[in-house]
Amino acid sequence: MRDVLTAHGAHVTYLRHAWYSRSDEERAELRKLADDGHDVEPHSVNHLHAPAYVKEHGLAAYLSDEFQPSIDGLVEAGYMPPNTYAYPFGETATS
Repeated sequence: MRDVLTAHGAHVTYLRHAWYSRSDEERAELRKLADDGHDVEPHSVNHLHAPAYVKEHGLAAYLSDEFQPSIDGLVEAGYMPPNTYAYPFGETATS
């Protein structure tokens, strides 16, 4: 996909979850994409269903367990602080 994006001068946003479980090879591939000018943004730690998690554990727990560590992992790996955050499934409690 990298060659296609480069050929067309296209840049995309990669939403990355489960950063802690990625192999060195996967992390190196993602770094190449970021170096090409693509955005790498957080997408939670474990890709949990946010409304269900918040309902069971509360918003503060979701923010401390899924949201902030997702951001911190990417920043610690050298990515810029995020411009966006997309929680998994994009659903709201009323969806």
